[in-house]
Amino acid sequence: MIGFDTLKASLRLQEEAGFAAHQAQALVNIFAEGIGEDMATRDDLEKTEMSLRSEIQSLRGDLEKTETVLQSEIQAVRSEVEVLRGDLEKTEESLRSEIQAVQSNLEKTATSLRSEIQALRDDLEKTEVALRSEIQAVRNEVEVLRGDLEKTEESLRSEIQAVQSNLEKTETALRSDIQAVQSNLERTESSLRNEIQAVRAEIKALEQRLLIKLGSLLLIALTLMTALNRFFGPATPTP
Repeated sequence: MIGFDTLKASLRLQEEAGFAAHQAQALVNIFAEGIGEDMATRDDLEKTEMSLRSEIQSLRGDLEKTETVLQSEIQAVRSEVEVLRGDLEKTEESLRSEIQAVQSNLEKTATSLRSEIQALRDDLEKTEVALRSEIQAVRNEVEVLRGDLEKTEESLRSEIQAVQSNLEKTETALRSDIQAVQSNLERTESSLRNEIQAVRAEIKALEQRLLIKLGSLLLIALTLMTALNRFFGPATPTP
């Protein structure tokens, strides 16, 4: 009698022949069915061994074919990966060229904008200098007019004081002429008021001209600042 350990045989097929668990179990089951559950002759064992060897050889052939097919598929996948890698490198090179071109254009644009901004700043500084000069000139004119007005007022006061002194000294003698002198004084006062009014009107006209010029220049400056803000965002005011 020959005892057959199916579990041991299955493990040996897996460990020594490299079969998968289900393949080894199938072969062991076939072998067990061939030799019977309890007894077997040597001839039966040899026949069974030959059958098993044939099946093992067939399974090895199938395994080699499967391995060959898998290697071919792996090689194909590798080839596709190489092609994709080449396409990726070309795409990366193209993107780098485009990025460099965009960076170059941005640098040129930034340089041009800086030049325009500098030109606008220069023009603004020139305009500011011119405005300050005009304002100073107007102030000088106002000062001159103020000085002339003060001189005229001082002269008038002196003349009035002189007239009053003369009137006091000659009050008795000139009473008959008081009416005529008063009339002359009224005419003189009216004339002086007219002159003072004319001077004030000239000063007001100068102030209006100055305000108009300042308003125009401020409008130009605001327009320039708005244009700069549109290009570069709000700028920090210069203290």
